[in-house]
This record gives sequence, C-alpha cells and structure tokens, in this order.
Amino acid sequence: MKKTGGFRRDFYSNDLQELDTGSTEGQTNEGKGNEWAMRSAFGRVNYAYHDKYLLEANFRYDGSFRFAKGNRYGFFPSFSGAWRISEEPFLKEKENLGNMKVRVSWGKLGNQNIDLYQYIHTMSLGQNYTLNGQLVNGIAQTALANELISWETTTSFDVGFDLGLWKNKFTLTADFYIRKTDDILLKRDIPLTVGLDAPFQNVGSVKNTGWELALAYQDKIGDFEYSVIGTLSDVKNKILKFGEKSTWDWYVNMEGESIESLYGYVAEGLFQTQEEVDNHAFQHTMTGPGDVIYKDINNDGIINGDDKVVIGSTIPCYSYGITLNGKYKGFGMNLFFNGVGKCNGYQMGALIEGPIWDGFTTKEVLDRWTPENTDASWPRLVYNTVHNQEPSSFWIQNTSYFRLKNVQVGYTLPKPALNKLHVSNVRVYVSGENMFTLTKAKNLDPEFPNGRATYYPQTKIFSLGLDVTF
Repeated sequence: MKKTGGFRRDFYSNDLQELDTGSTEGQTNEGKGNEWAMRSAFGRVNYAYHDKYLLEANFRYDGSFRFAKGNRYGFFPSFSGAWRISEEPFLKEKENLGNMKVRVSWGKLGNQNIDLYQYIHTMSLGQNYTLNGQLVNGIAQTALANELISWETTTSFDVGFDLGLWKNKFTLTADFYIRKTDDILLKRDIPLTVGLDAPFQNVGSVKNTGWELALAYQDKIGDFEYSVIGTLSDVKNKILKFGEKSTWDWYVNMEGESIESLYGYVAEGLFQTQEEVDNHAFQHTMTGPGDVIYKDINNDGIINGDDKVVIGSTIPCYSYGITLNGKYKGFGMNLFFNGVGKCNGYQMGALIEGPIWDGFTTKEVLDRWTPENTDASWPRLVYNTVHNQEPSSFWIQNTSYFRLKNVQVGYTLPKPALNKLHVSNVRVYVSGENMFTLTKAKNLDPEFPNGRATYYPQTKIFSLGLDVTF
C-alpha cells in the first residue's frame, strides 16, 4: 500500500481542487508505503446420514507476511458433529417432541493482528541529534525486533444440547465450552536500560471456561400472542502462563488470576485515633486519624507495593437477559431486561480525589470523617495528598445490577383504516431506554466495561415514532 498526501489552505475558490491553487503558507506533504499479504487454503467436508447424524470438517492453512519466513504458516482445523435424537424411530412418533439434538465441536483459530514489520529491525525518522552545536535530522532504531514470532492460536471445545417441545412452543439451548489461547502475541516489559521499545513475543496462555443457557416459550390465547425469552451465561477466566506479573493503575495480569484483575491494598476501615496510626505499619508521613487503613499483608511493618493483592474481578458473572413480547390485535409491547449477578467496579479520579479538585463531585463527601463524625463512610479530606486514593478495596463496589434496558409500546392501524388512507402500513409507537436500574453501586454506571467510573453515565431516552409504508 502506498500513500502520498499534501496540504494547503486558503484556496481562491471552493471549486478549485488542485494543490497549486492554495496558499503556500503552512503547506505540508507526506508519503509512506507498506506491503503485506495473506495466503490461504480452505476446505470443507459435510456429511449427513438420514438427517440424524451430521458431520462437518473444516481446515485452513494460512500464511501471513507479518511473520518471518519459516514462521508464516499455520494449520487450523475444526470438526463438528450432531445427533438429532428426535429423528430416531423410538422418538419420532412423540407428538410433544419437536426437536432434540446433541452437538459437539472442536477447532482452532489463528490470530496475526499485530503491527507490520515486527520481525525485522526498522529505522525511524525524527531521531534528531546535535552535531557541532547544530540540531541535525537523524534516523535510528527505536524498537527491538523478534524473528521468532508466529501465530497466536485459540483452541475451542463446545458441547451443546437443543430441545423443542409442544411443536417448538418451548425451546431450550444449552452450551458448555472451553477456550484456550496459547502463544499470545504481547509486548512484555523489558529493562529501560535497553533503550529500545519491547518486541512482540509469543508469550502467555489464557483459558476461558463457561456455559450459556437460553429458554424461550411462545403461545397464543385467542387474539393475544406472547413470548418469553431468557438467557443466562457465566464464564471463568484464568491466566495459565504469563511470566512475571504486569501491573498498571488498578490492574494486574498474573498467573492464576483473571485478565485485568483489580489490584490494590486491602482496606480495613478508617483510623480513629493517633494511637491506632502509631501502632500500625507505616503508611505515609501524613497519615492520621480518618485515613484509610491498609493491611500489612507481609507483616514487614511498611505499607508498600509488596502489600498489594488481587481485590476483585471486572469480568461479570451470571450475565442474563429477559425479553417479554406481547401482541393483541393492533397493540404490541416489547420489554428487554438485562443484568449481571456478580461483578466488581471501582471509583476513581474526581469521584474520590476530594479537595485536589476545585469542587466535590459526590454527596458522599458530606459524610467525611471528622473528630465529630467518626462513623463516616468517607475518609477525611486532606489537601494536596493522594494516600487515601490509592487503589484499595475501600473503593471497590458491587456492580451487579438489574436494568430495564428497552421498552416499546406500539399500535398498528387495522386494514380498513389503511385502505382509506391508501397506505400499506401505519404504526405509531413510544419507546424508552434505560428506564430504571436496581443496583447497590453508587456514583457509577454498573454496565460500563471494566467496572470503571470514569465514563459519562448512560442517559434515559424517551422516543415517539411513526412508521408509514406506502
């Protein structure tokens, strides 16, 4: 791919598109190019016997120019099979049984999505230096290369069960899966003394074990049609191989824990007296009554990074959704609820920094610790210090929730009225999003990713609409 570009402004006319017709003041130009390609072979075999026994086999043989010769190609097969038990003679005559099937699948996928030219040593412009007291344009290597990198692979195993009863008025789908990713392409921390950015490496292994369940029932009572759909899922994530742990902000990646686990101090309440401060492990020169108590995990008498542990997970457990549909003649209603049974989130930034900012952002700060208010939910406010805002379990919240995500009520005009209007369909509806939420979390939206409270909360939206089809 080649790219060439130029910039000018202050054109004589909007109708003139040539660069020369613009002002030379502030003009720029740029040009760059790169080459990369994929070479793939793909095959599939399907087999069905009496519509009861189903088999499928796939293979991919992919080569990526993002890797060096000798490491470019990867083989990624997959196999799946199903047994439609409901087609067996001993069950085929069962009127209430619409479908019963067992499914099994296994397969591999490859990932090569990294920056280009990571396997060769490249030079970067803009590395200027001084020569004889003058600034001179320079070029230099800024990152290490790794000729050994190759495909990141994910191996998946799934076993599922499908069931349909009463002419499929009731359906059930259940799946259990295991997904393991090996040779993960990452940039690991290297000593700063190297002087160059870290290269990509095939390091790390992560395993996800989970299940999914979906239930649905639909029926009709006279002119009233309705359906109920429910989903429930859970997943356990675990880093199997990573090497030395990697920490940043509130997060840690380390073997035996889930990806981006919350990492910090274990909070044990608030100091109430100076005597408690003196008898506790040293935390900070400004520590005093009303500050957060951090647990001395290794009992060395000093609170530092060695006392930080995993204090929560941002990966939600027991995610669920409920959809209710109803229709009576021209009227229709749809409600969608969603939620999470277990998850952790945390407050950070302006939500906990207090007087570092010009104003307080939460009403909880009114219940701050003072000598007259020792049973407070908020530590004392201390100007220009952050020792109370360290990542700790004090700021961790339970972000499980139940939310009415969407609701819509509509009415469709009957056919006689449509004929008079000379249209084929007219529907008027009113809808709402984020109507209400039940949660113990405060000051943050529990639905935001990674449990962070730094996003603007989701808004409640009401809409009135009209659909007309001619």
